[in-house]
Amino acid sequence: MAEEQEAAGAKRSPLVGYLITGAFVVVVPLVLAVLVFQFVVKPMVAAPEEAAHEEEAHHEEVADAYPVGAAPVEFPDTQSAVLSDDPELAAPVLIYKVAMVAADEHSMHILTEKQVFFIAMLDKLHRNRTRSELNDPQTQEAILKQAKQEANLLLKKLDPTVHEGVLDVMYVKFGLIDI
Repeated sequence: MAEEQEAAGAKRSPLVGYLITGAFVVVVPLVLAVLVFQFVVKPMVAAPEEAAHEEEAHHEEVADAYPVGAAPVEFPDTQSAVLSDDPELAAPVLIYKVAMVAADEHSMHILTEKQVFFIAMLDKLHRNRTRSELNDPQTQEAILKQAKQEANLLLKKLDPTVHEGVLDVMYVKFGLIDI
């Protein structure tokens, strides 16, 4: 038996042994280096970058904050007819309530004093829309953006001295009711 083991050991070439040893010498440190980089170095480098991104996001949030004199003006609940997607069904009714954030006291005074103009403008933006349109969040946002633009134009018409009248328009209530 001992002779068989010696014969098997003698048959194996020393070149194969060198290749196996060389593979272990190269592959094992390479795998360890990749693991150390992936789980130790990369998270340490990424942490300051993430902190910088969080700080930038915080600055953007603060930049989007309303000024000290800003105040919301709520408009009364309003109903509007909605076009039905299916002509055989009854037309649903949209019930909504909008609030506008006035930039200053002067703009807020005009919004409350001349409220009828703004209610008519909002009604015009919501009228003759389909149910599927009004269910789409992008359409709702588009209506609010358009309402802000039109409100600022209307404020300029009512009082040309107003510089930045409406900062934001938002829904306080928004619902579609089937009758």
